[in-house]
Amino acid sequence: MNKRDFVVGVIVALVVLATVVARLAWFPIHLVVVNGRSMEPALYTGDMLLAVSTRLREFSVGDIVVWCSGYGFCIVHRVVGLEAGYVITQGDNNPAPDPPVPRDLVKYVAVLRIPRTVWVPAVAVIAAVWALRNRRLIVEVVRREEIEGLDVYAYAVALLALAVFISSVPLAIMAPKLDVPRVEYVAYNIVPGNETVEIVFSYYLYKTAFTGIEGCRVKALGINQDCSCRASAKNITVSIPVDFIRQVMEKAMHTRLEARLNISLAQGWLEARHLVPLSFHPLVVERKGGSLWLCNKNIAPVEANITFLVYEWATNRLVKEDSRTITVPPFKCMSTRPPLGGRVYAQVRYLLGGKIWFEQKRVR
Repeated sequence: MNKRDFVVGVIVALVVLATVVARLAWFPIHLVVVNGRSMEPALYTGDMLLAVSTRLREFSVGDIVVWCSGYGFCIVHRVVGLEAGYVITQGDNNPAPDPPVPRDLVKYVAVLRIPRTVWVPAVAVIAAVWALRNRRLIVEVVRREEIEGLDVYAYAVALLALAVFISSVPLAIMAPKLDVPRVEYVAYNIVPGNETVEIVFSYYLYKTAFTGIEGCRVKALGINQDCSCRASAKNITVSIPVDFIRQVMEKAMHTRLEARLNISLAQGWLEARHLVPLSFHPLVVERKGGSLWLCNKNIAPVEANITFLVYEWATNRLVKEDSRTITVPPFKCMSTRPPLGGRVYAQVRYLLGGKIWFEQKRVR
């Protein structure tokens, strides 16, 4: 074995130890590939975490940790509480905390996040450069159906791929099976409206059912608002006054809405906390068939002020101003006809995302 092959072997061995072996036995570091949406927006599927053993580094509330129950079944969540030998964790995108786990089950604490948009392209580039430099050897191997000369690298790639796969997939066959009632958050859907905006949260319920909603409150950009809720078999629908959404729209183009729900269950209760990303868009202003059209692609109405300026054809003198205010419903288009006579321009103004938007169109 030459020196280059030895170096490749050492690197592969370290990666395998840090990804696979670290899940089954103690190792100073652990490389974890995130799988699932429970930690969004802090972590996304495909992100890689470098974690250090809790024997080498302490953790506290707010840290992201890796705790393992059984042989190889590991969870990456944030610490939200410490109680007398137990640790309480919760996914940032989960409505409720996990059951308390003994402190000795917390194996690693995350120290570095490598986004998928960084490490995946980097690995791809390295692989592409190597393949380009060894293209003749690869072609030769394919033609002869022999692996001589490529054996170390072929095994290295296979082991690395297997290690990354195992580090990203919970080993369900090794997980303890607990037949207890549980509630799992599935997804959300936003339903726009003129009076209220509804957010429908969907859940998976096992051996339990919703029996009532004791409290509902939403918050965005420091603005708090009480809301009303109703429960169905698998959904909780949160109704938010449209004026609250309009206040948020007027202050920012992008933000997150936090919804806190107190839900009664057939076997207990649930304190749910959901984070819903909100993005808003400028109005689309167009001239069609001699009218001015405004289209709203937002979840709440937008109020716009329109000023028509009428100029005389011959002298280009301003002869008339006509101002009006229209409210464009969510995901709808509205039109307004300009006054008669002369050449007409329309000036559109509205407040959105912390600034006054202005657009001028020639209508006739």
